[in-house]
Amino acid sequence: MRNKFIRLSGAGVAIAIAVISNTSSRSANAAVPPQGWDSNHNPTWMMPTYEAHLNLLPMEASLPAANTPWSDTYWPSDHGGIAFRWNTPNPQGFGYRLHSLAELKAMTTNEVATLSPAEKYDIYMGRYDYPLVARERSRTSPYAADWEGICHGWSPASLHNPEPMPNYVANRDGIIIPFGSSDIKALLSVFYAYASFDNIGHYRFIGTRCQSLPRRGLGRIFRRPDGTCIGANPGAFHLALGNMIGLTKQGFVADLNRNLQVWNQPVLGYKSQMGRMHGASRRAAPSAVSEIEVITTMFYTSEIEPTFEPVVGTEAQKIENEEYHYTIELNGQGEIVGGEWLNNNHPDFIWSVDKIEFNEVTGSVDFTGIKDIYRTAAQMPPAPIPNPAPAPSPVPHL
Repeated sequence: MRNKFIRLSGAGVAIAIAVISNTSSRSANAAVPPQGWDSNHNPTWMMPTYEAHLNLLPMEASLPAANTPWSDTYWPSDHGGIAFRWNTPNPQGFGYRLHSLAELKAMTTNEVATLSPAEKYDIYMGRYDYPLVARERSRTSPYAADWEGICHGWSPASLHNPEPMPNYVANRDGIIIPFGSSDIKALLSVFYAYASFDNIGHYRFIGTRCQSLPRRGLGRIFRRPDGTCIGANPGAFHLALGNMIGLTKQGFVADLNRNLQVWNQPVLGYKSQMGRMHGASRRAAPSAVSEIEVITTMFYTSEIEPTFEPVVGTEAQKIENEEYHYTIELNGQGEIVGGEWLNNNHPDFIWSVDKIEFNEVTGSVDFTGIKDIYRTAAQMPPAPIPNPAPAPSPVPHL
């Protein structure tokens, strides 16, 4: 086993992740001559074995409808993360008073419904010292940049877990806790975010994070001398689309922002159009004999305001797309060995992580209770919305 450490910012939270790759399994592609990517962009980081022949990869594909990643907020840090009381006419993320057991027993179910996802989880676990709220308050700040949050948790959580239904559960003290769909999504998202801090999970990357501030008026394709800010190699990117989404129906995460900010989005589909083919350029991979121009539209799930009801299959679900222009470099056997972006619009890096079971204590918080809340919610019909249902507060999104 080999470890590769990459600095990743999940919507602003900088973390060091160990990316584990089984080098012994790379022999399936050992026959491919020298490629046009370095070790940071090698597709074997995400796919130990893969189909390299361009003509064997689907021109368009999408994840099955049942596996559509769900929209939700990225739980902005300047709102308090998942300690944000969103389901109330007067939303709060900081400075509110936490309720004692006696106070909770005197509250109505509608009043409990207005608490934050973190509060609800702590109450469900019988932890009236509120460790998850405390963890979120230590992680977030009202002065954080508005793009910071847990999109690095939301993206993989939405790819690995079907959208949760609302669920009413009782804790050991008999308190009824209404979990809306976004409350449970918040728990799934923060679990994956905290797991990344603790290096829990098998992470795979293609590309490197750009550390540059946003720049205007970029004419030529922007490159840093250290090789960053060039985006994930488009040949490797196309292989990931074709193999993961096209052949094995697995989604992955893409950082769509090319500068210091990180906007992780779950990718669910693509459609490619092939343009003219010509001989290999001077910058092409050593083994390339030809290049073909490609226009690919990539589809991904985007952020919305938190909701009590599920959104997949409704107008509230938000699917967006980006159009990418690039060349694919081919060797004499028609295998993809590299590529070049033709403009400055492209993903910074792409990554995936295996599904993580809810049996971990991470970030000093016991997350084992999520399994019971989510499992029940995923199998139940929709619960009634508390009446009257407080209006959700708008949450900024990309």
